[in-house]
Amino acid sequence: MYSLNFKTILLIILAIAAIVLILMLFFQRKRERGSYRSAYIDALYALIDGRKDDALRLLTMAVKSGETDVDAYIQLGNLLREKKMPEKALQIHRNLTVRRDLGYEEEKSIQIAIAEDLADMGRIERALGALDSIRRDKKDPEISMILHRLYHRCGDYDNAFATLKNIPLGDKAEHAAKLASYLAAVSSALIDSGDIENASRYLRKALKEDPDCIAALYLSGRLAMDREDFEISAQMWTTLLRKDITFFEEVLPKLEKALFESGRFERLEDLLEELHEKNEKYAMVPVSLAALYMKKGAVSKSIAILEEERKSSKGNRAVSIKLASVYLAAGREKEARQVLEEVELTAGGRSGSTCGVCGAVTPYPLNYCPACSEFNTFKN
Repeated sequence: MYSLNFKTILLIILAIAAIVLILMLFFQRKRERGSYRSAYIDALYALIDGRKDDALRLLTMAVKSGETDVDAYIQLGNLLREKKMPEKALQIHRNLTVRRDLGYEEEKSIQIAIAEDLADMGRIERALGALDSIRRDKKDPEISMILHRLYHRCGDYDNAFATLKNIPLGDKAEHAAKLASYLAAVSSALIDSGDIENASRYLRKALKEDPDCIAALYLSGRLAMDREDFEISAQMWTTLLRKDITFFEEVLPKLEKALFESGRFERLEDLLEELHEKNEKYAMVPVSLAALYMKKGAVSKSIAILEEERKSSKGNRAVSIKLASVYLAAGREKEARQVLEEVELTAGGRSGSTCGVCGAVTPYPLNYCPACSEFNTFKN
C-alpha cells in the first residue's frame, strides 16, 4: 500500500513539474512576443511624436524579432525612403506582395508604398502603373489622389486635373473651389517657368470652375497687365478687391494704372467709396479715397474722411500720416504737427506664404501646394 502511494505521489509530482514547465515556456514565449510587439507599438508612438529616428530603430528591431504585422514593414520602408534609401524601401515593400490572404486595404497600402518608392527613384511611369493596376478593381479615392499627385509630379497637369476632378472634394462649391485652386497653382508654376501661353489657358479653366478663385483672379490680373490688356486687368483687380480687401495695398497701384490706361479712371472713386462702405475697419481704403479727393482739389472732403477714420481706427499710422500731409497742404501746420506727434511707428505688409506641410514658399496667394499637393496649407 505504501509502495502504491509512493508511486502515485511521484506521478503527481512529475505531472505538476510538467505543467509548471509548460507554463514557464508559454509565458516566456508570450514575453518574447510582447517584446517585439512592444517595439512595433513604441515605433508607432514615436511616429506620432515625430521622432522618426527612434521609429526607424524600433521598427528595425520589431522586424528582426519576427513582427508579422504588414504595417510594420510598410512603415519601415517608408522611413527608409524618407532617409533617401528608396531602393531598400522598394525591396521591403515588394517582399510583402508575396504574402497570402492580403486584404484589399493591405494590398492597397503596399501598392501605394511601392508607387512612392518608384517615384522617388524617378520611375514615375512604373509608379503610375503600380497604382493603376489596383485601381481597376475598385475606384478608391485615396489611390486616385496618389495618382493625381504622381501625374502632377511628372508635369502631366491635364491628367492630374482629370483625376482630381473625379475625386469627391466636398460639396459642389468646395469641389469647384479646390479644382480652381489646383489650376491656379499649376498656372503659377508655368508663369515662373516662362510658359505664359499655357499659364493663361489654365487660368481660364480655373475661373470657369470658380469665378471667385482668389489666386486665379490675382494671376489673371498680373498676366493681363504684362500683356498690356488693361481693361481685363482692371476687371480682375476690381473683382479681387471686392472678394478680399487684404490685397488692397498691393493691388491699388496696379488698378489705378489699369484704369488710367484703359480710359476708365473715373471708376476709381466709385470703387473706393464702395470698398470703404463694405470694409469700415480697413484703414487703407479711406486713406486712398482721401488721396484721390486731394488730387481732385476736394481738400475739405479729404480731411473730413480722414478725421472720421482717425477716430474710428484709434490712431492708425497710415491714416494719421495722410491726415498730417493733407493738413499741411491746407496750411494747417499746427494740426499736422499734433497728429504726427501721436503717430505710432509700426510696420506691415503682405509677404510670401509658407506651406505648413512641406515648407515650400510662394509669393502667390495659393490654396494648393504644387510641391506636396496638399490643399489649404499655406500660411503668411
